[in-house]
Amino acid sequence: SSIVLQKRAANGGVLWATTFESAEFTNAMPSHLVLDGAGNIFIAGWSGRQYYPNALGVLKYNPDGQLLWSRFLTGTNLYGSIHDFALDPQGNSVMAVLGHIGTMVTRYNHAGDLQWSFVDPSQDNTRIAVAVDASGNTYLGATIAVPGSNQVRLRKFDSTGALLGTVLSTEGYYNALGALAVVAAGHLIVVGVGEPPAGSDGYMFVQKYSF
Repeated sequence: SSIVLQKRAANGGVLWATTFESAEFTNAMPSHLVLDGAGNIFIAGWSGRQYYPNALGVLKYNPDGQLLWSRFLTGTNLYGSIHDFALDPQGNSVMAVLGHIGTMVTRYNHAGDLQWSFVDPSQDNTRIAVAVDASGNTYLGATIAVPGSNQVRLRKFDSTGALLGTVLSTEGYYNALGALAVVAAGHLIVVGVGEPPAGSDGYMFVQKYSF
């Protein structure tokens, strides 16, 4: 299947439409649609190609619907359906994916050039999420399986991919990461679900961090 992108006027009329097709990205399943500060359009998703390894893709279009670049991550070790995508106002993008090799994070600049990549080879990650801030930092969150429970691990990387810090949230049991977001002051917001230590009914949690 191909990816169809349309821009519509306020009255619903089609202003422009474009279709993306590639032999590297068949059976495409878009999952994220985000705009940068200049109005450029980013589409991220995965390709569940039959008899082929899964692939992840990022497409960038200008505000008029012209494809500027596309980037694909392929490999036999990708669980394409477990992934996340984030974009900063300058158009730098980050994609994270879970697979047999562990968790892989890839960051591109606004021109689609690879800035850095990171691989966590541990096999205890079950969910992942990413976020970015205006200073070029990237945040990676993961649900990690520990004996008898789950915990949430947070990492912060600078614009070069250097690890700046790691935080492990151990409150409650069976915690599962939902999503990450960065507020204007640079604090990281974390949401998810879990169970309190007392073992009562489950809950949703919201946490705020300062790295």
